[in-house]
Amino acid sequence: MRAQLLLLAILIGCADASESGDASWIAPFDGQTAFSPDQDLVVSMRGVAVPDDYPLNDLIQVMDLLDGGRVPGEVTLTGDTVRFSPDAPWESDRRCGWTVYDPLEIAHGPEVHLPDGTEGTAVFEVSDNIHVLDATVGEVDGSVCLLLSRPSEDALELDVWVQAAEYSLTAEVQPDSREDYALADTDAGAGVRCFESPEALAAGDAIRLQIAGTGDLFTQGPWRLELSEAPIVELLAARRRASLIPSAWEAGL
Repeated sequence: MRAQLLLLAILIGCADASESGDASWIAPFDGQTAFSPDQDLVVSMRGVAVPDDYPLNDLIQVMDLLDGGRVPGEVTLTGDTVRFSPDAPWESDRRCGWTVYDPLEIAHGPEVHLPDGTEGTAVFEVSDNIHVLDATVGEVDGSVCLLLSRPSEDALELDVWVQAAEYSLTAEVQPDSREDYALADTDAGAGVRCFESPEALAAGDAIRLQIAGTGDLFTQGPWRLELSEAPIVELLAARRRASLIPSAWEAGL
């Protein structure tokens, strides 16, 4: 088994994926919170012909990152979608890591490989926590936009540090983060909030921030983030390990 336990940071290779016909994405995305207790883990693939009777072996493994130990469940294949269904619903306030492996080679059998970039480990939480995952200056002019681990119904009050300066800011702007992947109805997806940049900031600059108010460090931050120049859709696609951004996937490229 070629165990690829490295956390994956992919580039969005739209041209390569469309030319080969192989494309994929995962749910939940890396860092997602508010994951539904009754939802399966999904690896959606296009252009990969896996025989119905192909032994899936340990294609997906899930570990409980709080209590330790492997989460038991069943891996199934329907068409071009691989699912991991836990034996029992996901427990509340749980943080898990799930790893996708390339299928085992079978002697004298068909050679099957997942699309490039599919393998790797991602984490998710069954919790109400909001984590700030990425930040970019490439979404709204003059603003810093934050990719959140789940949607936020309210504006976020933030403490932000730029070098030695500290600011108290409100992230109110909420650009559309809609995805066109065939996600489950119970999948809340990601959130996006933006605040006006307190200083002239550019891609590559680093900021530190935390959500203001009471709470422990695990749920409130602080987080140190290097600013990207990519739009939110690309940052989210990278965390969803998607080889095509949503509009390209929907168009069937």
